[in-house]
Amino acid sequence: MQNSSSFLSKQKDTDHQLVLEGTNVTPHMIAKSMRYHQDPEPASGARVQLFLHNNGPQSLFITNQTRVRFNGKFAQELLTENIWAWHDTPSARNDSDLLAPDQLTVWTFNSRNSTFGPNGEFDLEIGPENKPWFSSKLSLTPPKCWLSAVTFLAPEGRVHPEKLVIHVANTSNKAIKITSCRLWLAAGPTAPHILSLQKTLKPIKLFNHQDVIPVKKRGGFIVETDPLPLTYTAVEIIVTPVDGASYSIWAYLRVKVECFDISGGWVNGSENHLRNEIFLKTLKRLYINTSHNSIVPGYSDAELYQQYPLKYFGGLRPFEVYDTDTMLPNIHAVEFLGEPQYGGGTPVPPQEVWEALAPYAVTRLATTLTHSEERIWRDYAGLSDYPHYDAYRVTAPSPDAWKKYDRWKGERIGWGSPLETIGDMC
Repeated sequence: MQNSSSFLSKQKDTDHQLVLEGTNVTPHMIAKSMRYHQDPEPASGARVQLFLHNNGPQSLFITNQTRVRFNGKFAQELLTENIWAWHDTPSARNDSDLLAPDQLTVWTFNSRNSTFGPNGEFDLEIGPENKPWFSSKLSLTPPKCWLSAVTFLAPEGRVHPEKLVIHVANTSNKAIKITSCRLWLAAGPTAPHILSLQKTLKPIKLFNHQDVIPVKKRGGFIVETDPLPLTYTAVEIIVTPVDGASYSIWAYLRVKVECFDISGGWVNGSENHLRNEIFLKTLKRLYINTSHNSIVPGYSDAELYQQYPLKYFGGLRPFEVYDTDTMLPNIHAVEFLGEPQYGGGTPVPPQEVWEALAPYAVTRLATTLTHSEERIWRDYAGLSDYPHYDAYRVTAPSPDAWKKYDRWKGERIGWGSPLETIGDMC
């Protein structure tokens, strides 16, 4: 869901110190082909990112006590009433931010209600009640176009990206030209929510040497950069429709190098598999380069690791051991939460998942989350840098009702699902 289409709107308000430069709304969806014992709830919410710019002359000190109200309610009330699934607005954080003039901050919430979903409208008020920094009605209107994917690439063996691949979907009734691309970057991992404008990235050459992205089509471009820090960034693309005014489309995500890793899962069994050269040689011949492990004595500190390296894929604590220039090339990502949608029978609330992953925001370690319950994984959308998909389709527990699928000539079976559902869920 993290790469789903985004609804975008832009609003300017020169009367307040904070300006909403744009929104990025990823609408929830559910696969219509799936069959369940009971119909799931409608997918009426969305993951919403708010891009707020300090347009005033003074710095703003933002803490978990900063007054922020959505339709007159605080974020905790929206969680309690099950209107939101999770959020990272200031009240959820333990740290504080100093937003200097001309800096940008990005807040995210994931809603379960149409008021805060596509085409929804709500009042937002930020700052002191007698003199708010921002106060206006927000409209999450349908898109003209959006960023469908932002990918970071680096030279072989390096961890700092030097190239961006941007994919744009144009659903407007006019062809669009990409006018410019620029990044708003955090100064460092310790302040991931405070972003400063960087230089405009050039040249922009659209795929297939196109001049514009035609009506109802998709396109994109590749642009080179200086080596980027491994922190969070807001990507702003300025598009210009034919015979129309320019506007910005946005995305906010962690800077991380895109790579293709194949994991062997939990390979460190009771027989000390990672100290067994025959086993390691077999994994290597299968092109497996990752395993769900942290540092393993007798393997990580031995010549075996040099011959048969497997990228680390676990809790990766303490940070000072794993978040180093030496270790980063050897790391796939963070994973320690299992399948929170199952949670041993009771799903782990999405806000608790956010709280567990939040400490990693100030590191250079990308996080992952395993999505296994299709009916409700939209509630967990956007919580991690890498979303993983894991759902059993044959002779194993599964959330969908396999006997409800129509098979050959009406035959129904309970030991397996139609394999087409794999593609549907992807």
